[in-house]
Amino acid sequence: MGNADILKKKVSEENDPEAFKELYDFYFNPLFNIGYSILQNKEIAKELVSDVFISLWNSRQNLSNIENLDNYLFVAIRNQSIRYLKRNKMEKYTDSIQDNYFTKKNIDFNSPDKVVEYEELKLRYDKVITALPTKCKKVFELVKDEGKKYKEVADIMTISIKTVENHMLKAMKLLREEFKKDHKSIEKDKVIL
Repeated sequence: MGNADILKKKVSEENDPEAFKELYDFYFNPLFNIGYSILQNKEIAKELVSDVFISLWNSRQNLSNIENLDNYLFVAIRNQSIRYLKRNKMEKYTDSIQDNYFTKKNIDFNSPDKVVEYEELKLRYDKVITALPTKCKKVFELVKDEGKKYKEVADIMTISIKTVENHMLKAMKLLREEFKKDHKSIEKDKVIL
């Protein structure tokens, strides 16, 4: 039985925080290196490694069921990193929708057609957001109107980050469907949906 297996057993069966710290110290650098290779950001990689270990500690009673802890942790950090990239991409994506369609700086106010087009797009956007289920709408508004990160929204609403992500995906899907209908009428360089 290897050292990691002994530590795993102590954490799982005895709730031993010292053994857990040893596991953390043993795996931190390899996990950090995987996270960093995907994210290219040291701080976020460190944060995600910590998240993996928090999750591991919270489910420590199931630790003995994990046959290969190396593989389990490496897959966990890889998945956390990929999820982070997807969430970040979604935030940038929703930001660009607002930047491209709904900011008045992009409107030529000397062109009545463009002003009317802007107002119509804004009405459609507001209609979609208003029709969202209550929690979904609240999540969307916290992220988009108040500029909160997914983790902050999860903390505020006492829901998981995954639930925040799902609400955002739902809202974005409805917006995408609404604006897909007539994307030909929007200037090509502003079509992001």
